[in-house]
Amino acid sequence: MSANSWIVLVLCSSDATQELPQHGHLVQDQRPNTITHVCWYRNQSLSLVDYLRMCENQLSGYLLRKFKNSNGWQKLWVVFTNFCLFFYKTHQDDYPLASLPLLGYMVSMPSDHDHIHKDYVFKLQFKSHVYFFRAESEYTFERWMEVIK
Repeated sequence: MSANSWIVLVLCSSDATQELPQHGHLVQDQRPNTITHVCWYRNQSLSLVDYLRMCENQLSGYLLRKFKNSNGWQKLWVVFTNFCLFFYKTHQDDYPLASLPLLGYMVSMPSDHDHIHKDYVFKLQFKSHVYFFRAESEYTFERWMEVIK
């Protein structure tokens, strides 16, 4: 086992990793999405470069999330930290409505097959799980793409 592999294993198995954004708290009976849990469950690993980038890349703002089986979009306050998206109804909420760990997800633009005809939309996909998010401007779209990639 190389030194780099060992570092990756230690980082993925560290109990010191943050589970929620600083202002968030776990709701009773909600399972935390630790990096350790997600690495194990999705059979993923983190390189040292990714881990260091994780510590630097954080972003929050409003995004629109597409409903699965309709043309509707839901406006949510989204916090990206530690390779995870946390969804809040507004920026004033203390508890997230949901979270989405992004380890293993691919970020791309929607294809013609997706039938999304809006500006500033990006697609997150892991196996059969697909989510579409829309930013409110070109600037915020570019910021989200820069941070999530």
